[in-house]
Amino acid sequence: MSKRLLAVLILVVALGIALGILLPLRAISGRGSFLLPRDTAGLGLVWAPDGAALLVLYQTKGGKNGMEWRTMPSGRVRWRAERLPSALFPRESPTVTFSPQGDRLAVGEKDGVRLFDPATGDEVGRWTVDGYPVDLLSLPDGNVACLVYREDKLYLEKRDWKGELLLREEIAPYDLSGSRAVLSPDGRFLLYTGGKADWWSGFYVVNLRDLETGTEKSWNLKELIPGMGRWGALTGVALRPDGEEIALALALNELGHPFLFFLEVKTGTLTPIPPPQTLPESLYWGRPWRSHFAYSPNGRSLALSVGGRGIYLVEDMRTRTLWDSYVADMAFSPDGRRLAAVGGRRLVIFDVEE
Repeated sequence: MSKRLLAVLILVVALGIALGILLPLRAISGRGSFLLPRDTAGLGLVWAPDGAALLVLYQTKGGKNGMEWRTMPSGRVRWRAERLPSALFPRESPTVTFSPQGDRLAVGEKDGVRLFDPATGDEVGRWTVDGYPVDLLSLPDGNVACLVYREDKLYLEKRDWKGELLLREEIAPYDLSGSRAVLSPDGRFLLYTGGKADWWSGFYVVNLRDLETGTEKSWNLKELIPGMGRWGALTGVALRPDGEEIALALALNELGHPFLFFLEVKTGTLTPIPPPQTLPESLYWGRPWRSHFAYSPNGRSLALSVGGRGIYLVEDMRTRTLWDSYVADMAFSPDGRRLAAVGGRRLVIFDVEE
């Protein structure tokens, strides 16, 4: 048998194996890759409401924040805005939201929110806020919800797009260095972590408040996960868009324990998420203090990154690797068909069939 024929046979067999693996799974294709400006690193991603553009937030080596507007799917840069306010902690992305019509862009900073025109990148206004915005969300009623940190407490504010304060409510004690807080896409639910932190296990109480009814549920992970206080720390939380499921990530200091979970809100049942098969053992000893989640808009898919190492997609309790590089943030497009990820200078777009 000639070497050329042998090579062809090997290629055919390899393709057959690949198709046998990939065909039963939902297709991932059309990956596009782009580079951010030189000497910068990506921090965050926000899709435009119509999915036709992507806002990328980044930081320079000198510690200054910037953002760029890229049209999709071409990835062409329409404008860049430099010298944005820095977050309170290094490598943290400012919180961002769009107006419902997509004609205004709100960016949080200490004691305020800055407004930009997405068409040009020009700054067009600023609101004064009593504290630091940790989450901004454009609401269906045309107003803006703002989670604000001030003097170790978390507040919920509601404003119109002129910046007028319509509501301010104290939520709970809050530690900006370790707590997490996020609003559901429709603004109905508030997910936040708390409890008295200790040196080893950090924050271990997960709280979900229904902002329409005022009712709240809480789960003490030390009670639900045996041994957590000895070998785990809560590093990431996310709420499914319908508010019925919470994804949890722990940082482990020992091998052999589940560290990814789904928490069913109605029953309080914890179900381990199948871990990525390719996760490096070194991750267990690196103590990743921040893990990232992104639910698809319909809640069927969950993208996760443990400690910023790779992207893994969970569907129907099956976990597979999408990307094996560093990840700072990721986000599904509004129609759920694309997943954007940024890490270092690289911006990657995956086409994901919904």
